[in-house]
Amino acid sequence: EAAEGERAAAQKEAIAAREAAAKEAKAAHQAVEEALEGERARAAVAAKEAKDALEVAAKEAKEAGGKAAQAEEEVARLSAEAGALRDAARALRDSAEGQDGGAAAM
Repeated sequence: EAAEGERAAAQKEAIAAREAAAKEAKAAHQAVEEALEGERARAAVAAKEAKDALEVAAKEAKEAGGKAAQAEEEVARLSAEAGALRDAARALRDSAEGQDGGAAAM
């Protein structure tokens, strides 16, 4: 009977140890799930922030492209004006030289 009592006590201890281990495993599993959920939430926030930043960068790039196109048009316009001014100055110089030549001939 003493041996049977010891065996029963050992079985109770084993059951209690198994239940304690199961509780610890469940608690650890829950902690891991909560940590993963937190990481998922942080990753979602980071992904949204990255998406927003990309949208802003794309908008800024588009605006910069538009400004660059305007600047190219302005350079072309100013270049054309400078060419016209050079031609006018050349014509004036040629005219003045022609008048000087005519005055010298008199």
